Amino acid sequence: MNSDAPGQLLGYTIQFPRALLHLLRAGPGDVVGVEVLGDVSTKRFDGTAISEEDKSSIRGNPVTDKSENLWKTFYNWARSIEQGDLEVARTSFILFANKSGRRGLVDDFHEVKDITSAEVVIGRVRAQLEPLAKEHPIWSYYDYLINHNSHLFGEILVRFELEVDEGALSDQIARTLQTMHVPERQIGFLIESVSGWLVGTLLERIAGGNSGLVSWDEFNQKFITLFSRARSRELIDVSVNQPPKGTEIQAHLESQPTYLEQLDIIGLTEDRKIEAITDYLRANVNRHNWIENGILDEQCAVDFERKLSRFWANERRGFELTRTELSSIHRGELLYLACMSRQETLRDMVPPECTIPGTYHALADEPVLGWHADWKAHFSDSEEE
Repeated sequence: MNSDAPGQLLGYTIQFPRALLHLLRAGPGDVVGVEVLGDVSTKRFDGTAISEEDKSSIRGNPVTDKSENLWKTFYNWARSIEQGDLEVARTSFILFANKSGRRGLVDDFHEVKDITSAEVVIGRVRAQLEPLAKEHPIWSYYDYLINHNSHLFGEILVRFELEVDEGALSDQIARTLQTMHVPERQIGFLIESVSGWLVGTLLERIAGGNSGLVSWDEFNQKFITLFSRARSRELIDVSVNQPPKGTEIQAHLESQPTYLEQLDIIGLTEDRKIEAITDYLRANVNRHNWIENGILDEQCAVDFERKLSRFWANERRGFELTRTELSSIHRGELLYLACMSRQETLRDMVPPECTIPGTYHALADEPVLGWHADWKAHFSDSEEE
């Protein structure tokens, strides 16, 4: 059995979640690749690029001072620049490692900020590794970079970044999704869906002899709806922190908007009207917040109102047929109570308790429905059903 196999497998499996991170951090026009301009890369719309090499180890630091992983990485970048595949002035170079160790040369490389500090670090490398034997596995890379191309090596160092994360890569992805306002309880589902698609897409393209490239635009088109739905599963009741003010409630009582007139017709008390105003205002706050944050779209809102209107129409007809002994006012109050206690989902979620009553009041305010049997006669501007 090959003892290196587990480590090699780990190395390959790191590339896919890292590619997903590149996609999540990318934007319109960007293209992410696996095994194209490095283990993982991003070619940005503006012509700049990110070239990333991923180094992993099961036990210890994979990029020690004399490790082949470290020196071959910089050698490959330098060769790619010489061959014209990368433009040093427009490329960011990332070395990702899944294990850390004691401070070494790679940390010095990471801290380089300009060509002057790069020259200082290169001098330090010469002093430390000068006794290196030519038979050493890193000699050819060291010789190429330090003895023959030190200026190019310095330019790479200026644009170099070391990234170490010993945790699960899914944790990195989860943190990134949280910054995109994805609800925490939906992150696992989203990672599973997106990762499965990305791995399948890349493997299919590579197996077919094509480059392992996925554009941000393709990714966005595939998953914008899924991201939207993941967000919308969390219908947060923001009105809890923005309750109606007493002055707002009083203003509604005094102005008597149509939905309150609808309640007057069926004889509801002021207390019941205050309850209705509170639901109306709270539902309005939530609705605006959900729409502003992309949680609720117009079609979803229309579908929700249609469901409520259908229930109202069915209940109204049922009361007309079965409760003929009651007055129009009492049938209206029964219809009102049935609608206020209606249970309905919004995007497959039970919405905050003010949502259904508040939406019914908004519909009654238009008015496209009413509670009294002869509600239309009181609102001559209302349209025929």
